[in-house]
Amino acid sequence: MKQAEKSLQESEEKFRLAFHTGPDSTNLNRLEDGVYIDINEGFTKTMGYTRQEVLGKSSLELDIWADPEDRRRLDLNDTVENLLTMLRRLIGEDIDLVWHQPPISGP
Repeated sequence: MKQAEKSLQESEEKFRLAFHTGPDSTNLNRLEDGVYIDINEGFTKTMGYTRQEVLGKSSLELDIWADPEDRRRLDLNDTVENLLTMLRRLIGEDIDLVWHQPPISGP
């Protein structure tokens, strides 16, 4: 059991480092309501929001979607790949991003 726990801790640390130190804008959201669970520094630089402004709020609350219908079209049973949409920065400037959401299964 100790080896399994050690392997899990190492895996979690690798994920944490990759998530938080990667240059790309990365965020974890609950699919059912779009609430942000975590964001990285790339997200804060790209979108102009601080962690405190984002965590615990939904993408609709923050008015990030240029077309809120894009968010509403996300389905719990579908994987959305390469959904091209316009997202709003905090300063109100629209930017083009390619959305890629690989499925993540829980424990």
